Amino acid sequence: MATERQTATTTESATSQLGTGRLRLFDALAQSVALLALIMGLALTTGQVAAFAGAAAPLAYLLAGLASLCLAYVFIRFTRIFAHAGSIYTYVSKGLGPEAGFLGGWLYAGAFGFGVSFTLAVSSFYASELLANLSINVDWFWLFLVGVVLLFLFAFFDIRISTRFLLVAAAVDILVTVILVVAILGKGGAEGLSAQPFNPGAITGGFSSLFFAVIYGFTAFGGFEAAASLGEETSNPRHAIPRAILVAILVGLVFYILSTYAFSVGYGVDHADQWAGDGAPLDTLATQYVGSALATIIDTMVAIGAFIASLAGMNMTARILFAMGRDRGLPTFFGISHPRFKTPWVAIVFCLVLTVVLGVTLGKNIEMSVPGPDGNLFPLPQPVPFYIFIATTATLGILSAYLLVALSGLVFFQRSKMTKGSGVIWQVLLPVVAILICGAALFSSIDPLPPAAPLSPPLSYAPWVFLVWLVLGLILVVALRLVNPAQVRKFGQIVAGAGEEASGEAAEGATSP
Repeated sequence: MATERQTATTTESATSQLGTGRLRLFDALAQSVALLALIMGLALTTGQVAAFAGAAAPLAYLLAGLASLCLAYVFIRFTRIFAHAGSIYTYVSKGLGPEAGFLGGWLYAGAFGFGVSFTLAVSSFYASELLANLSINVDWFWLFLVGVVLLFLFAFFDIRISTRFLLVAAAVDILVTVILVVAILGKGGAEGLSAQPFNPGAITGGFSSLFFAVIYGFTAFGGFEAAASLGEETSNPRHAIPRAILVAILVGLVFYILSTYAFSVGYGVDHADQWAGDGAPLDTLATQYVGSALATIIDTMVAIGAFIASLAGMNMTARILFAMGRDRGLPTFFGISHPRFKTPWVAIVFCLVLTVVLGVTLGKNIEMSVPGPDGNLFPLPQPVPFYIFIATTATLGILSAYLLVALSGLVFFQRSKMTKGSGVIWQVLLPVVAILICGAALFSSIDPLPPAAPLSPPLSYAPWVFLVWLVLGLILVVALRLVNPAQVRKFGQIVAGAGEEASGEAAEGATSP
């Protein structure tokens, strides 16, 4: 431990440190809740869950949330010991070794780095549609570029500007959704309130349909762990970060269960097919139960919610790249922070350049056609095909990184022998459940392969894009190991003052359940 502290002292300079202790619990919470993209998830993904689970979609979200809590347990245990900007990169390094840690960080940062463009495209599309309703025609791509500039302004300066904007925007997103939920439940839904949405017998496809619904629901909770990347910048991180992660996932669990229950009874428990086939369920229900004004407000909040998810995703990705650059796993310029604002500005600029490149190349060129009511194909507007393709690709990277961190937790907790008695059961059982659900989600995403049509390039290319990224990461880490094995052994070890590792009795006390 003394050696690691000496290494940190001698290698880190004023331009390789983040703003230690600047953030508080609510800042970390804002980062995680924003990346959950709750209102965007309602707008884009609940129909897929309803397609499998029918009216029992709330049950699927309940089970998916409980599975996510098992994964959250692993993150919480790690964040009680290590406060590090690298998050998954560090945790996997501790459990499975530095090479696996590099690969985990590579997949995780790559997935969310690509994901920034996807969520920003969603935000730009909704904003463009809102302006069109006001007879102001602005192509989504110009709004996309405006969004890139705004992301830079929020992320480059003091991190507190970013997190407090995230906090306010996420709170308004939730408030607007609560208004709709209360309106639906207050009017008794379409056919009266019912317990059917929590009845497994209501799922016509049986266990198989419920399983796939849970898998889709599980992906909706992705991002709950985002606060971990702020470990070096948060005051008292080993208390604040675990609490932020736990509160965020509980917020997501309650939010999705209540919202999808309202959706289920709002359409009517016998009309889940309408929900599954509705491309804009929030607009439909808001107009039906409150009025078109609320539908417009909700669309506005979806645009804002997608933007704050982009901002939270970039904050997290930039810090992982910063940590990997500081450790010399990536080029060292990634490990440079601004001397005044203490933000990883080089990594931020890189993320934004990647976002623009993806928007210019794929965003403007991917096409998708779907069958219309008359059976003929008609093209979806841009950038809908773009975010479908990028979201599919990024999900594979995120699930793979989750699988690695769950495996790492299982190994690390047993090897360190920090918990005695009944706690051993939990530190084995919960990571195993997380491993199983992550593995099942990953497997179901590639088997069967996504359909080749009607997307161009085919959606079936997404797993191959992920595979190329994975192989490239493997090649890099093998090359690093051959060229400088001593440096590879330091991956995940070099930490700032706020992120120094607990050890011995302190670690045991910090991680007891």
